Amino acid sequence: TLRVGNLDIGVTTEDIQELFGEIGAIKSAQVASKPDGSSKGFALVTYRRKADADHLKLGEVGNLGLDPPVFGNDVYFSLALA
Repeated sequence: TLRVGNLDIGVTTEDIQELFGEIGAIKSAQVASKPDGSSKGFALVTYRRKADADHLKLGEVGNLGLDPPVFGNDVYFSLALA
């Protein structure tokens, strides 16, 4: 499971599913939210195949090469511990 951090508060789970689904088949993807429903600024993405997740370098910072940046911030990737 990858943790995608520093997301703009306007990024939705659907945005995450659409964008990261282009990399490979997603098992699950969810923007973390507070009890009031607002974003915590990160998402968890789990791919069906590890090889798909390997396309994203851990610790990488950037906007996935998108111009203009779709998330408004430089995002970063790390492993989420279960």
